[in-house]
Amino acid sequence: FIAFLKQAFGGQEIVRYDSPEGEVKHAKIRIGESVIAAGEAHGVSQPTATMPTFGSSVSLPRTPFLE
Repeated sequence: FIAFLKQAFGGQEIVRYDSPEGEVKHAKIRIGESVIAAGEAHGVSQPTATMPTFGSSVSLPRTPFLE
């Protein structure tokens, strides 16, 4: 997902924290004047059969800012 944002939109990776297993725990990508925070789904945030992943394990939690 991060590579896609960088290639498709010219995103710039600001910060990235990986787990010892190589999973992205947290990352921030700047696209223009906007910053996107992302991380790999884990624990209760795992995708379910009714939640499409579009080939990515990135999950966007429901927050008041996204509704």
